[in-house]
Amino acid sequence: MRTSLKAVAGAGAVVVVVAGTAAGIVSARGEALPSPAQVLALLEGADVPGVSGTIVQNANLGLPGAFAARLDRSRSVRVWYAAPGRLRLAALDALGETDLIRNGGDLWVWDSDEDTATHYRLPYEAAALPLWPPSEVSGFVASPSEAARRALASVEPATTVAVERTVEVAGRAAHELVLTPRDAASLVDEVRLAVDAETGVPLRTRVYASGETEPVFEVAFSRVEFAEPDAENFTFVAPAGVTVRDGTAERAGEGRRARLLGSGWSSVLAVDVDPEWSSVLTGYLARSPQVSGSWGTGRLLTSSLFSVLVMDDGRLYVGAVTPERLYRAADEG
Repeated sequence: MRTSLKAVAGAGAVVVVVAGTAAGIVSARGEALPSPAQVLALLEGADVPGVSGTIVQNANLGLPGAFAARLDRSRSVRVWYAAPGRLRLAALDALGETDLIRNGGDLWVWDSDEDTATHYRLPYEAAALPLWPPSEVSGFVASPSEAARRALASVEPATTVAVERTVEVAGRAAHELVLTPRDAASLVDEVRLAVDAETGVPLRTRVYASGETEPVFEVAFSRVEFAEPDAENFTFVAPAGVTVRDGTAERAGEGRRARLLGSGWSSVLAVDVDPEWSSVLTGYLARSPQVSGSWGTGRLLTSSLFSVLVMDDGRLYVGAVTPERLYRAADEG
């Protein structure tokens, strides 16, 4: 069975301002390159039987204190995927290994440090959902395809799209597609997607913040193979001595109301957080600046790439935008 990555490009890609002609362009180094339209078509038509390899994520968001220790670091995860419902992610660190194994409606989470394995039986509607590109789950690294999908979902008419060069990622040739927002409220300077020249699958996504010369976020394959992995990769047998328990697959976001305000690069996610989580978030942000305005009062966390506003009344606003954009969103909310 094969899986299509057509959702990666997204409908928004057809309305962007494209630099270069449909017939292709020549780079500054004199190499013949495909046009942006051709690379977008390659992305939309990506079709592979499966994926396996190693994904590395690096983040340098400029966060303060404890937040930097948790988020500004390098992580790696091994991944195996076969359509339509088999996925395995294995994260290794100094404390041990954490695996997420999904095979149809069965989901296992194994933590070698805690010596526990939890089994979930997914609801029918969740078990039927496609799995690639995988979203970030419980600290696992998002795939380059998922990061690319999110970036392309923000594309709007004010975005410039260009192809600048051919790069090598995980030993494979890739066309580098550059998305440049033209939105003063966005903290994103540009996003660079390395699209595999043969399959159309994104191999690397780099995000640059305004004023930064190095990427503040990068997720990329360090090794990749486009073939359906062996079935044994998706069968979990608990190691000896591991405590096995049953889990409950709760509906994501149940009891909370989330909505997207605005569109494109300056869109803001607004969430009504329940009182328990609101107090936890406020505690985390105790040393962050207290801010106020016509919209109310709260705490503000800022980094080179995103801003977070936690209101005293339990509302939360987050986006890759300036604080001023969050304040306007709070007024709207």
